[in-house]
Amino acid sequence: MRSVAALSTELTCTYRYSMYQKVTPVSLDSVSLSANDLRIAQRIQYVVAKVMTTHAGLPELEVLRVLNRQFLGMGIAPDVRRTQELAEIISQLPKSG
Repeated sequence: MRSVAALSTELTCTYRYSMYQKVTPVSLDSVSLSANDLRIAQRIQYVVAKVMTTHAGLPELEVLRVLNRQFLGMGIAPDVRRTQELAEIISQLPKSG
């Protein structure tokens, strides 16, 4: 298992034309998070980074559907409001391909 410091580093996603977008890191405070919470945070980061690279710049509704499907596929019950915020942000990013 990786250390908390390694988990809290920022993810970067490569876009066309060698442009990098920073993914906001999830706070992984070891005092307040259990091992299960850390695994969930990793899954959320993974899904968001994956959707950012494949669906940036697409309509918000399509991004929202993909996020929900990916979260459920990873065993995460998504928070509707937070998922909508993420979909809005990802849809405003420049197209990745």
